[in-house]
Amino acid sequence: MKKILFLTNHYLPGYKAGGPIKSISSLCERINENFILYVITSDRDSGDRESFKNIKIDDINYHNNTNVVYLSKVDILNVFKWIKSIQPDVIHLNSFFSKFSQIVLFLNKIGLINSKIILSARGELSTGALSIKSPKKISYLFFTKLLNLYSNIAFHVTDKIEFNDVKNTFNNNKIYNIQNLTGNIKSSKNLDRFLDSKILKLVFISRIARKKNLKFALEILESYSGSKKIVFDIYGTQEDEKYWNECNDVIKRMDNNVTVAYKKSLKPIEVPSILSQYHVFFLPTKNENFGHAIVEAMQNGVIPLISDQTPWDNLENYNAGYSLPLSNKILFMEAIYNLCQLPSKDLALLSIGSIEFIKNKLDTNNTIKQYLFMYKKESFKSPNAGS
Repeated sequence: MKKILFLTNHYLPGYKAGGPIKSISSLCERINENFILYVITSDRDSGDRESFKNIKIDDINYHNNTNVVYLSKVDILNVFKWIKSIQPDVIHLNSFFSKFSQIVLFLNKIGLINSKIILSARGELSTGALSIKSPKKISYLFFTKLLNLYSNIAFHVTDKIEFNDVKNTFNNNKIYNIQNLTGNIKSSKNLDRFLDSKILKLVFISRIARKKNLKFALEILESYSGSKKIVFDIYGTQEDEKYWNECNDVIKRMDNNVTVAYKKSLKPIEVPSILSQYHVFFLPTKNENFGHAIVEAMQNGVIPLISDQTPWDNLENYNAGYSLPLSNKILFMEAIYNLCQLPSKDLALLSIGSIEFIKNKLDTNNTIKQYLFMYKKESFKSPNAGS
């Protein structure tokens, strides 16, 4: 049986890194009968100083039919040792800029890897993502292309926007466009939440980082002067302290009719019950190549108010929420006022519309077939693979 090796910065039981953990774990659950699966990752959750408890460090752990290795130190010798030991047919990298990817691409360049390589950029080549720490990222991209590190690898993207981003940068590489898989989510309509029309309850569930654009959402609410009360609750890891301080400055200027509160970061099992308490999911993200949090919000009937930089666009045409351009703050402001003015029954209809929209967009069985095709096709090595 063919072996697939995933390398990723963070993995289960971690959750703070968000989407990539869900993407890889959901994929492993669906294809473990077809391949022998390995994951190499760090020994702690994102931002944590201590290793996970109750796992074997620098050894193989067996988790949901997947062999997981938690490294105490991510360096070239450690990574190469495990790749040589596993001898995978396919190596699947899960970040364009991560140390894991840098190591594997270098080892591949000097001929020490005899595996086919797939790289999921996870939205990191979008204009919005590259605008954050752009000089460093653009310099890295320039020099790694100059060294021809990507000449014999395939890319994996999850929507048409990301396909174009990668195609514009790597025109000669093979690109597979396959959407992410979601976990087994317990969804809930809970239309009773819309019976109380006195307060509009908004929620943000994501990492607190510039890419997620929380400050933009707060600035929209800062401009609100309607009579209806708004509650905006924020859940997520405070990943960037400087950015959180900028957000806090806006919160302090908020009018009395808008109440903003930071709650905590959520474990995945807590998310559905939290979502069921809110009317609107407010995430004006700069870019999402999939957006697990958005998908889960819609599956739980929370009306999305998001940017158009995700695969879930044209929501207005389906009476399923709002997907708006970040270049036009007025449209976001108008959406807030519209939501405040809608009667309960119309908010409930938007909620139902969001559930139906995402149900029709996700085709799990076909998506699994596409992944199986990609891995089986890439697992056939050419005679000069790794050279």
